[in-house]
Amino acid sequence: MYWKVGAVAAVLAFVMGWAANGWRLGQEMEKERVAAAEALVQETAKVLAAEQRATTQRNELEVENARINRRVEETLANNRRLVRELGGMRDPGRSEEACATLSGAPGRVAGGTAGARLSEAAEEFLLELAADADRAAAYAQTCHQWATLGRP
Repeated sequence: MYWKVGAVAAVLAFVMGWAANGWRLGQEMEKERVAAAEALVQETAKVLAAEQRATTQRNELEVENARINRRVEETLANNRRLVRELGGMRDPGRSEEACATLSGAPGRVAGGTAGARLSEAAEEFLLELAADADRAAAYAQTCHQWATLGRP
């Protein structure tokens, strides 16, 4: 009969040891779970801060690009005004004398100029071409800055 008490005591000790070990294991798992949750909160905060910085930088890039485009438009308007005030654009390599010779007109054109005046359509084409080139350069620069955002 004593062996039964001993067996019961051994089983009871085993169960209590197992339960205590399980309880300790549960406590350790809970500590790890809390630590993982805290790490997740910290990393989430870092990601959100990085996203906020990137959004701010992107907005600044867009504002800067709009400012550059306004300057391009102001420069275009100023160039148009200057062309009007200065009497138009001229081609320094093209003289009225050369034009007369090329067209087969006999003799020399009186009062040769230092370059023939371009047509209004040609002037507008050149002014718009220069403005388009400035816009393309600004766009390329903004794209490059956007693509390299956050890189050293």
